[in-house]
Amino acid sequence: MRIAELYRIEADIRGQSADTRSAVRVAKSKPVVDALEPWLRDKLLMICQKTKFAEAIRYAL
Repeated sequence: MRIAELYRIEADIRGQSADTRSAVRVAKSKPVVDALEPWLRDKLLMICQKTKFAEAIRYAL
């Protein structure tokens, strides 16, 4: 759900200037990513650390 929200934000700003995209990302995307962080950290504690999934989570964090 949160990833879909990030894609919607990006779709809305496609074609805008770099400054506009940056401002919208700070205003709209950052809160979504900030809310996702605790969930990612929690999931990382629950899975085997040698998996590709764990590697992807660490990369995202």
